[in-house]
Amino acid sequence: MIDLDSHLMEPRDYLLPFAPASLSEQLTMAGAPSRDEMIAGSAGQWSTPGAFDRSERRALLDRLGIQRQVVLPGISHVAHLGTLRAVESARAQHRAATAWADGDPRFCPAAVIPMDHPGDALDLIGDAAD
Repeated sequence: MIDLDSHLMEPRDYLLPFAPASLSEQLTMAGAPSRDEMIAGSAGQWSTPGAFDRSERRALLDRLGIQRQVVLPGISHVAHLGTLRAVESARAQHRAATAWADGDPRFCPAAVIPMDHPGDALDLIGDAAD
């Protein structure tokens, strides 16, 4: 079985380790819960089992018999679409999603490709394919 509609529920600092330091403040998602709130179970849908925790997600895949899962990004990139930060945000999203998948062949992280600048879009598609 393949799950084609799964999302990450990213904590507010999700992109920070994967983005240039110059964008750290701009890529912090205001309104999203912290990792601690997610772990404590006080973050609503962000606290759903497997929403962000890879171990929980792997256990759910095993329990449900899912052999492959396309993992779509949550909301961490949306605020930057249509802006000059969109390309760097997308690059950070790609790095973060790849790290989250952590080499588990069952996870297929989806790429974010802003289409405002065709040359950048082609570069991002190439990066994502690699």
